[in-house]
Amino acid sequence: MKPVTTIISVLLALVVLSGCKTTHYKIELRPHNDGLERTLTIWQTPFKPSDPPKDFLSKKERTRLQSLFDHNEYNVEEGRHLFRGMVKEKTLPDIGGTGSYLRLANPMGVAFVYLERFRGEDDQAKIIEKSLVNIDQLSGHLVDWLQTEVSAKPGWEIFKNFLKEDFPRDLKNIYLYFRSLDAADNFGSNLESYEIMEKAEGALFARVIQYLFERDYISLRDIPELQRLFDEQASSDRLFEFLQVQLSKKLKTDLKPMFRHLGELFRNEKVQASVVAYFKKTPSYQKKLEAWHQSHPESENPSPTLVVDELINDLTDDLFDEIFTPSSFPVEVQLFLASEPEYTNGHWEDGKVAWRGNPQENLESPSDVPMLCYALWTQPNEKFQETRFGRVVLEGEALIEYSSWYESLTTEEVGKWDDHLTSMRPGPDLVARLRDFRFIPLAKDSQSKDKSPADYSDQALELILSALKGE
Repeated sequence: MKPVTTIISVLLALVVLSGCKTTHYKIELRPHNDGLERTLTIWQTPFKPSDPPKDFLSKKERTRLQSLFDHNEYNVEEGRHLFRGMVKEKTLPDIGGTGSYLRLANPMGVAFVYLERFRGEDDQAKIIEKSLVNIDQLSGHLVDWLQTEVSAKPGWEIFKNFLKEDFPRDLKNIYLYFRSLDAADNFGSNLESYEIMEKAEGALFARVIQYLFERDYISLRDIPELQRLFDEQASSDRLFEFLQVQLSKKLKTDLKPMFRHLGELFRNEKVQASVVAYFKKTPSYQKKLEAWHQSHPESENPSPTLVVDELINDLTDDLFDEIFTPSSFPVEVQLFLASEPEYTNGHWEDGKVAWRGNPQENLESPSDVPMLCYALWTQPNEKFQETRFGRVVLEGEALIEYSSWYESLTTEEVGKWDDHLTSMRPGPDLVARLRDFRFIPLAKDSQSKDKSPADYSDQALELILSALKGE
């Protein structure tokens, strides 16, 4: 537990550890007249390819999923669980999240809407506010702890002012840059556009480097040396030396005596005792200790190190772990359709819309931008439209707009409109007959329908008339 090197440790953790078992989730969606069929398949990649498949689902999780779906089965040879059921209007909370499915049917056709969020936290304002407060608290603790260790060293006052002002401000900005990458990666993975993701990542790192460059933290010529330190997983001595040189140049003061003392603390493994001694005197420690006793009423006092570890984790988890630690919760969603949807943030190919993402695995305290899937599509009633108008006049975006309009009608209005539409037949007087409709009849003294007040039927009439004119 070394809070001074928290950021460095997190950066080193960018080297992804391999060899972990990964649980995969695949959701297949198929529209039917009575709802949206949802099939969930879950499997796990073994530690070694030669390892036989195992039933990895706990009894509790299997029971929970069985309660949500009508059908379930387990393929022993492949080690895959399959669950299938029907969705009416609210999607199932099978892997975490919430969503909606809407089917707007009328004589002209059907418009469909699918919208679902998977895991993550949709209240991003709350997460960002909490993280920015944590940065201020983290900076405050860092200043107060260093005050107990290096306040007598040359350059401390200048360095203290830096930690109180520039450091928290700059850390907040870099944190916000990395959160923006999370959203860009989510968007790119949905579209299966690795080019978007690569460009977003490249632009982000360029912005961060430019930000640090403009504030004299680093120059482009320093990048090769910094890269080597990470590649070689350099010792804390070498990292401290690099930081000391860079910050001394930035602050225009000699920080070598101060960093030499900090380096000795780490080399002699005295830093943990120093940090624990500092935190034990803070209100934060006492508050954390009281909370621990409330959740463990019959236990003895925890070790101070454990309490301090939890304190520091509370301040740093949302800042670093969720940004730098790769997610291991791969989810694929497939929506099978007869034709390409009018609107979607997914990737259309081979009769289906596909979304791929890695939503946050943590369900208890999520912070990531959620994985989001949406699609809008239509299915025109070709026979009905051809009988009334000689061809299909409403499909795609126009049918979506029409279906939304139709859904808002009262029962009485639906009856009047359906009777009018059903009476239409192709012919030279089709347009005139189509126009001859109003929910609210004209006043007897009205001279011309063209000058009459607007009627709620005008929106639907205009959609059909525009299509008949070929607009």
